[in-house]
Amino acid sequence: MTPAKAIDMLDRQLAKHGEDIVLRRVVDGGASIDVTCRARSDTLDNEKISAALRGSDVHLIISPTQIIRAGWPDGNPANRVPVANGDDKIILAGDPPRTIAFVDPQTINGVVVRINLRITA
Repeated sequence: MTPAKAIDMLDRQLAKHGEDIVLRRVVDGGASIDVTCRARSDTLDNEKISAALRGSDVHLIISPTQIIRAGWPDGNPANRVPVANGDDKIILAGDPPRTIAFVDPQTINGVVVRINLRITA
């Protein structure tokens, strides 16, 4: 499967079954750069919670499409994958920003085709 095909398949599924979230990077001076992305969110189940993860953690799947299209955060392709435990946050349904605890970019032939995230309250 090509990277373009994998991204297209993910985008179609997220369009049908996803929700809009905001990916935010806080930059110098406290300003923020936001991009709205489609995402699939899952609250972690009891099995995962019992594995020492908090019950308020949420697993997200996002596509790189909106990030690339927006040139988020600064047009530099090296900065387009969110960073865990840093200045990047996720906003779900207007809730306060949540911390990104874990980032797992999935690649095909060196191209990011999907980004798995775990966020905490």
